[in-house]
Amino acid sequence: MTYRTYFIAYMNRILAVTLTTLALFQLSSTVLAQEEARAAWEITNFDINANVQQAERALSAVARCWARVRSTACKKTSKPPRS
Repeated sequence: MTYRTYFIAYMNRILAVTLTTLALFQLSSTVLAQEEARAAWEITNFDINANVQQAERALSAVARCWARVRSTACKKTSKPPRS
């Protein structure tokens, strides 16, 4: 065999290893399905009361929010004992 034959065989071997490695990386990079990120709480209602006093340049505000648990992780935890 000549040098050229060895060189071609060597290059074919490198090509096969490179393609195999790329195929393995492509197959291993597949990620299993995961739940999308969700808010832990969902605001169901809110009420904002503001009082502006022009003469004193004062602002007073009160906000009330109603929320419910939205995350499945929060629902799985045990409830604290009642006192």
